[in-house]
Amino acid sequence: MSLRRTAMLGLVAGLSACATGPSLRLTPAELGRVEGRAALPLVTRGSAEAAGLRRRAQEVPPGLRLEALAASMERVMRAAEGVGLAGPQVGVPLRVAVLLLGYRGPHPRAVFVRNPAIVERADETVPSYEGCLSLPGVGGLVRRNRWVRVRYLELSGREQETRAEGADAILWQHELDHLDGILYVDRLQGELMPLEEMRRRRKALEQGAPAR
Repeated sequence: MSLRRTAMLGLVAGLSACATGPSLRLTPAELGRVEGRAALPLVTRGSAEAAGLRRRAQEVPPGLRLEALAASMERVMRAAEGVGLAGPQVGVPLRVAVLLLGYRGPHPRAVFVRNPAIVERADETVPSYEGCLSLPGVGGLVRRNRWVRVRYLELSGREQETRAEGADAILWQHELDHLDGILYVDRLQGELMPLEEMRRRRKALEQGAPAR
C-alpha cells in the first residue's frame, strides 16, 4: 500500500469518526443501520452477529440523530410480535431500546429510549416467565425486581424518569440487561422449556398458580 493511499484512508477514517462522535466506534455496517441506510437484522443465537449480544453497548453521544433507527426498531419489534427490542438485538451496539409499555392493557405505547439506567429498584423480587426474540422457540423462569425506577433520554434528547411496576418493570429489566450483554438465560431458574409451555405457565402464574 502506498504512503499516499495510507494517508487518504486515514483521512476517511477520521472523517467517519467525527461523524459519529470522537468516543463512538461503529463499523460502516452499524453506522448504516443507525442512519437508516441499511435494513436491521434480528440477531439470534447462532447467527453471524450473535457475539454482539454478549457485549456491553456503547453510550449514545449527544447530537446523534436516531429518528430512522427508532422507526426501524419499532417496525422490527412489531413484525416479530415482540414487546421490546434493544440495540444489540438488531446489530447496533448502542444503549438504545424500544419498549411497548402497557402491553398488557388496552392502550400500549411504544417508547424509544437512549442511555436508559435503573436508578432504584425494589428489594423484593417476583417470578417471571420470559422469552426473547434473540432466543427463539424457548422460554424460562427468572426472578425480577418487583418495581424499578428508570432514568432515560427520549428520542428528542429530553431526560425522563419513570417508576414501573408489574409487566412494565419486568420489560425494562429484560431490555436493559441486553444493553449490558446479559440474556435472561443467565438468570434462569430451572431449565429452558418450549415456548408454548412457558406461555402456559406464565398464564397460570397470572391466575395465581405458583411458579415451578
